[in-house]
Amino acid sequence: MNKFKILYQVIQSLVFAAVPLLTTISSQKLFGDDFTIGLNIIILIVAYVISAVLIFLVNKYLSRLKCFRLYKNYEGRWIEIIPGFEREISVCSLSYKNGEYHFNGENYASNNAKNVRFTSKKFIDNGETEFFYITEGSQSHRPEGYGKIHFISNKDEGYYKAYGYFFDVSAKDEQKQHKTIMIKFEKSFYDKYLNIPHGKDPEKFSDREIYEYSKEYIEKTYCSLEDALK
Repeated sequence: MNKFKILYQVIQSLVFAAVPLLTTISSQKLFGDDFTIGLNIIILIVAYVISAVLIFLVNKYLSRLKCFRLYKNYEGRWIEIIPGFEREISVCSLSYKNGEYHFNGENYASNNAKNVRFTSKKFIDNGETEFFYITEGSQSHRPEGYGKIHFISNKDEGYYKAYGYFFDVSAKDEQKQHKTIMIKFEKSFYDKYLNIPHGKDPEKFSDREIYEYSKEYIEKTYCSLEDALK
């Protein structure tokens, strides 16, 4: 279990236990001999209500801090590779806004096809290393795809990678499963593999710039791997 998640649970437990205890001790000192059993019950009820309110506030605000978030290590922009697909390279973003995660991006076309933007209509977490998502297109505003992302460690190659799949349910042809490879666009990746001119700050790149700078490497390294993903 994530150490921050454990800390978060400890804070919840302390709040729920400490408020009634401290309230009772304070009340005994305040009321002295007038501290009756009936008064004690009322004070305990009020204390537990206060505890519940505090825990609600902890859940609502403390859980939004990045150190407590489920996918904190994976937040940021990703290059998604879809070997054999009409638009083989996408630039995606996993972000946390308004108390929930969002997954969106743009599929870039290398031929005459149009680029396609997508955003998660529904985000479903499934533990600390994977999630599901349902997307909607920017034009139709209706569900157009369903997919899953599974993260792996960054220890082997030095940068985070992920694997997954999606179904394009809006496709006119027979729907099929498209397997994907994802690379997090982070310093340990672009410094080693991408030819970025000195003085450029990749962290400030637009999604389009990430696509342009990574296109050659991705096509050479990954886009011929369709058979390997079957």
